[in-house]
Amino acid sequence: MRSVSEAEKHWRQLDDFHSLTDLKIHVSAHKEPQITAGLRSVCWKIFLVFKTLDRSSWPTHLSHSRKTYESLRSHYLRAIQNPDEFESSVDPLSELSEY
Repeated sequence: MRSVSEAEKHWRQLDDFHSLTDLKIHVSAHKEPQITAGLRSVCWKIFLVFKTLDRSSWPTHLSHSRKTYESLRSHYLRAIQNPDEFESSVDPLSELSEY
């Protein structure tokens, strides 16, 4: 496991970038960039989810993403989690179906 001081060092390196473009250039220009060695998952999340280096917006964006995920999850898994709710509904693929 990485020490706290080592993790802080990598986070300080992230502060050196002034734009998302700068970070992308740095990561793509090096075969094994130092920033991704310590913060690979953070870099992926920045590029794919946050799309900004402004850390103050990350908690809000993450909270919104999690709420959206939970809403979609509950919608699509409703029949699995509550099978009794759907027993009375018509299922055209059921063996008991009139169709």
